[in-house]
Amino acid sequence: MIFLPITVLILYLLVDFLLTGMYRRKIRIVIHVNGSRGKSTVVRMLDEVFRNCGYKTCAKVSGTLPRFIDVDGKENHIRRVFPNIREQRKFLKRAARDKAEVFIAECMAISPELQRVSEQFLTADIAVITNVRSDHLEGMGRTRNEIARTLLESVRQNQRIVTGDEFLYSRYREDYTRMSLAKGFDQLENEFAQNTDIVFEVARLLSLEQARVTSSLSSYRKDPGCSKIVKYRENYIHMGFSANDLESTEELYLRYKGNGEGILWFNDRSDRPLRSRIFLGWMLKRVPDKIILSGERIVQNRRFLQKKGFDGEIVHKDWLESSECHVFGIGNVRGLEYLLGDNHV
Repeated sequence: MIFLPITVLILYLLVDFLLTGMYRRKIRIVIHVNGSRGKSTVVRMLDEVFRNCGYKTCAKVSGTLPRFIDVDGKENHIRRVFPNIREQRKFLKRAARDKAEVFIAECMAISPELQRVSEQFLTADIAVITNVRSDHLEGMGRTRNEIARTLLESVRQNQRIVTGDEFLYSRYREDYTRMSLAKGFDQLENEFAQNTDIVFEVARLLSLEQARVTSSLSSYRKDPGCSKIVKYRENYIHMGFSANDLESTEELYLRYKGNGEGILWFNDRSDRPLRSRIFLGWMLKRVPDKIILSGERIVQNRRFLQKKGFDGEIVHKDWLESSECHVFGIGNVRGLEYLLGDNHV
């Protein structure tokens, strides 16, 4: 009797595999966007570019607020209890049924095994790896090389790969001969330059009209996590929550400096203990007057700061209800989605 369930499972997996292949063949171009930072922004940029170039386009964003952008350009909230890698197949199917010519998907996987599964579902024409930075240390590795190797699990050996990361390109271009470095298209020194370079390189590979690409980059809908400042009550919150690696956080902080109050807000999550210690250590070096703690490890983080000799004030986020100040927020945006509404400055 044990053979019957096994047979049913094998048949199910075979049918699932065949159907996924059928959905994929209906879509002319699939792009799989991976990397440490900027994935959602690159997906949104590419979505606008292809629409502006006349393609019926769908896109899936897995970042700050997960969204599926349909062929009409409508943003649909992705409802989930827990992220599941089969979302990639689900929205590939929806894109095929909507007769999309282009589907752009953000990689939602962390572990090497699920990175591979994500690409197996999509079999993308172009794989994008935005950059390699120290994020998701528990699942992707603690060194830049380890993180790079994990991200490369989401590509195939003979696949066309576009990256904006010079370290990744110089280290692995001999192993992946169809990898190209996106650099020099955007002459402006801003946090989106690497992203726009990637978009221009993808457009070049697909022979898209450069003028349309340029106009698209001035009109795409930014991801909510990209907002620089939001107003909450009478406070101005400088949003660094979505910059989940220290390098990106430091870049944003340097732009924030000079706004007055030395107040940092750390929003934590329990499954990122390594990141927590790194960010807490970084905050101590900034010597803020006040640190606001929120999230899932408030007690542990307060104890850590006190043990390390922080003599400033440590408060809960409820303190913001009766304050008027500028705050720089870091850590993670989970639980703070109310800051991403229509209160952008």
